[in-house]
Amino acid sequence: MRAIVLVGGEGTRLRPLTLCVPKAVVPVVNRPMMFLILNWLKSHGVSEVVLSACYKPDILRKVIGRTYRGMKIDYIYEESPLGTGGAVKRAEKYINGTTVVMNGDILTDLDLSKMLKFHRQKKSRVSIALTQASNPSSYGVVETGRDGSVLRFLEKPSPEEVAGKVLNINAGVYIIEPGTLDLMKDGKVYSIERDIFPKFIGDGFYGFVSRNIYWMDLGTAAKYVKACRDILEGAYKVKGLEAAGKNVKFGGGSRAVRPSCIGSGTVVGGNSRIGELSVLGKNCVIGKNCVVERAILWDNVTIGDNCVISDCVLAGGVKVGASSSVTGETVLGEGSVLAPYSRLRA
Repeated sequence: MRAIVLVGGEGTRLRPLTLCVPKAVVPVVNRPMMFLILNWLKSHGVSEVVLSACYKPDILRKVIGRTYRGMKIDYIYEESPLGTGGAVKRAEKYINGTTVVMNGDILTDLDLSKMLKFHRQKKSRVSIALTQASNPSSYGVVETGRDGSVLRFLEKPSPEEVAGKVLNINAGVYIIEPGTLDLMKDGKVYSIERDIFPKFIGDGFYGFVSRNIYWMDLGTAAKYVKACRDILEGAYKVKGLEAAGKNVKFGGGSRAVRPSCIGSGTVVGGNSRIGELSVLGKNCVIGKNCVVERAILWDNVTIGDNCVISDCVLAGGVKVGASSSVTGETVLGEGSVLAPYSRLRA
């Protein structure tokens, strides 16, 4: 089976983390986000994936490559963003059978195999994965009938419209059949949620509702941090997750508190503590007498002596001078440099 993953967005809500890399390769507990998505797809029988890209496609292709764990990876590129619908339309030549389509910033353990069975039993033209969210006004809300048929599609309703209601949201995973995109024109900007899906209501459009699943869109820094912590705590299962990679070195009196994850080649200076819910990438250098807790550090981050780094995200190559404090949901972009004795709190 084939899947089309939409990775064309610029990740504006994740800036500055996405200023230098596309969102799909942002490291989630030291693994590119897309690798976690590919693992999930493979577990449900997907053997070929098409990445519909626009923003920094060369980096995407360099990191992801042409194959992953036996899966074939193809790429299509947009010169300018065409929206979720236009991006799928560009991949139409790949839709020669039942095909999975999904947004490229989602982590979920949704039972895709069960959804595929539902799709075939209903003889559906389009099936949409649905789940619940604590704040449905941030997503597309979908109303279904008793048989699962979609009755209404309301994209990002106001808080007043959803107050006090238990509603299903669009989980960003779809199963479609060939011919579904015939009503769209090539090269035109479409939103699949606003422009396309409403036209299928009453015409083979079904919602597959899942309860008690893990589902997170990593569109903002807060959700990105939450997903990383969920993985460390086991709420989202990742196979092969190690507390420490190869050649990690600890100076005398230093230690790491689990759950945490430290990438290969990282050096932690004497009398420093890596607290719980921390992620350190590869080849980081942590000085002496430091505290790093509930923080996410990408590869090649350097922290000087006597620093406190907590509740923050530091992208690749960040350098923090000695005796500095970086706390309170601060997010530093790639290559940022802080002088000694800096104090930074978001």
